[in-house]
Amino acid sequence: MNANVFAKIVPATCLIVVVTLVLAILLKDGGTQSLTSTASCENWSRADWDAYLARISRLDRFLYQVPEQMAMAVEATMQSCPANVQKNQIVACTERILAYGKQFTASRVGLFSTLMPDDQYLALQPPEAMKLPAELQSAAHGLPKNWRAVANKNGWKYALFCSNTNIESRLVMFLPGQSYDRMLLYFCDGVNPDPTTYPLMQMDVVVKKENGVKLKKPKQYFRTLAFGEDDLRPTSQSSTGGCVGCHVNGPRAIEPRKRPAFPTELGGVENIDQLNSLLVHDEIFDLNLYYDLKTMPTHLQVGRTWGCNQCHDGDRRRSLALSLNLGGSFNKEDIYNKIVVDQTMPIEEGRPSVTPEMRPLIAADIEKDYYEQLSAWLIEHKCGPSP
Repeated sequence: MNANVFAKIVPATCLIVVVTLVLAILLKDGGTQSLTSTASCENWSRADWDAYLARISRLDRFLYQVPEQMAMAVEATMQSCPANVQKNQIVACTERILAYGKQFTASRVGLFSTLMPDDQYLALQPPEAMKLPAELQSAAHGLPKNWRAVANKNGWKYALFCSNTNIESRLVMFLPGQSYDRMLLYFCDGVNPDPTTYPLMQMDVVVKKENGVKLKKPKQYFRTLAFGEDDLRPTSQSSTGGCVGCHVNGPRAIEPRKRPAFPTELGGVENIDQLNSLLVHDEIFDLNLYYDLKTMPTHLQVGRTWGCNQCHDGDRRRSLALSLNLGGSFNKEDIYNKIVVDQTMPIEEGRPSVTPEMRPLIAADIEKDYYEQLSAWLIEHKCGPSP
């Protein structure tokens, strides 16, 4: 059970006791004092607070590795010794750790954004950009039987393939436009070369212009579509989300399976690289609809050993520190897939060849680097020497 659900069913007074017990297990070896119970914090110095925050900020040592759990523990500790908090002026040195952790509480009411529930997120999407073309909206499963001819007539590009990342069959369709581009992903589990029977569809819309003016940073909108029980036409729904965790840098290159169960089929492009050049953007995306970026480590240089930060530096492309799942945990499964399964990262240009045996170790090293750097950033502002 995650901490947020637990908090809803356990009274606040009991929650402090529970968090105290968790801290006793997690922090049993620590600090200039034992730091094993919130009762002892009445006598803590600022150095003790710094030692405590250094330990609690190491999310990789938590059972669930969620920032919300960290913030709850810090807040409960502060509430248990208010006189000490006031005496040592602890509020300032805990602001970042609390703001970062609490941001992800909102994700429990929304699958797409940490800032708002899904109905509000969907209402903020540009209606015209999110509208399916009539040929798709009127068709069962969002795809007419003659979808190839429809795509060719409209200049849409597509790839029908077995995914290398998951055991899925996918149809990716790219619909270019002047002010916005739409990428449609039809998919199903297992091997199925007929996309007109796929049960789900996702939209990834990139808005390039607003009111005819090019945006400095393109905006990205997601929508998950299921198909009605009666006519099987596309209807908006929110059973899946968290899309931005994998798409902080926009739509991603597709990676067909190297030995697919059915041949990869392309339309409107000569090869996969040509389609990927249309999908992938080498620029920073506006993520203000998804995160409170003022509370995020937007320029954390994760993956330094392997050169990941040469591209993912926060200016050229988003830092890997923003590759998070719905609860705010590092999206290590996605990193693993890119490095071990897809083998599209790290870029090997100018580096020794990466062997298959090295790849799981690289993924683990990047995860370790993320947690170490995140901890250092969270506690960058020290409580300092006691007055």
